[in-house]
Amino acid sequence: MKFPDGFIIAANFGGRETFEAVYNFVRENLNDKSRAFYLFETPPKRKVPFEKKSLDKAKMCPSCLLYFSWEDEQATFGPFLNLQKLK
Repeated sequence: MKFPDGFIIAANFGGRETFEAVYNFVRENLNDKSRAFYLFETPPKRKVPFEKKSLDKAKMCPSCLLYFSWEDEQATFGPFLNLQKLK
């Protein structure tokens, strides 16, 4: 779905899956796979670490909503997602 300020990727992960798996999924769908990014939840804004900790142990189950940001936060223009892969 296209929204005025960007795109949303929806994915389902099981409670035993790790944050590492979530980060890898996001990276697979980026045009620039080498650029550093992070995921966070809000409010308050809290970065989600890239680690092997499971989602259920982090109390992210049964559901959570994560947001995306580039580490360098420089102004850039998209598209950031590999739209061909997401079709």
